[in-house]
Amino acid sequence: MLNSIRVMTSAYLFYGDSVLLMQRSPRKKFMPNVWAAVGGHVEPGEHGDLLQSCLREIAEETGIQPSQLNGLSLRYVLLRQRNKELRQQFVYFGTTTTADIGSTDEGTLHWIPYHEVFNRRMTDSNRLMLEHYFGNTDDKQIWVGTLQGVNGGAVVRWAPMSDWG
Repeated sequence: MLNSIRVMTSAYLFYGDSVLLMQRSPRKKFMPNVWAAVGGHVEPGEHGDLLQSCLREIAEETGIQPSQLNGLSLRYVLLRQRNKELRQQFVYFGTTTTADIGSTDEGTLHWIPYHEVFNRRMTDSNRLMLEHYFGNTDDKQIWVGTLQGVNGGAVVRWAPMSDWG
């Protein structure tokens, strides 16, 4: 039985042939040293505007301002159950006009060339989502993925989000 919900926003930003990734701090309790997108928890009052939550996280963690972003749009909604918690992650993709990034206590930021992205240790959800994204970069569809354990590993069941009306 689920008894709580955790809502998060994150972003993958591209500059030239590189994507911005954060190597999480070794001091983190959850997934230390793992590579991920920038992002975090949706704050109270932000649930009605997830894009603003994502923009806040980008500015806090990278120093990149909304005026330096192009085409930032929701591309993935990932759903996962962890113990009694439902986790909802809203993932945005876009480009930036600057490679200048600040520093954050959350970890260290790096511009990683596309061809090296999968050489980094990531969570299964991030790796599977990026594999799907790089296989569908021309597709502007929003995808919903449910993360499930199968045969000791993780899989994501993907479905395009659409309005039937």
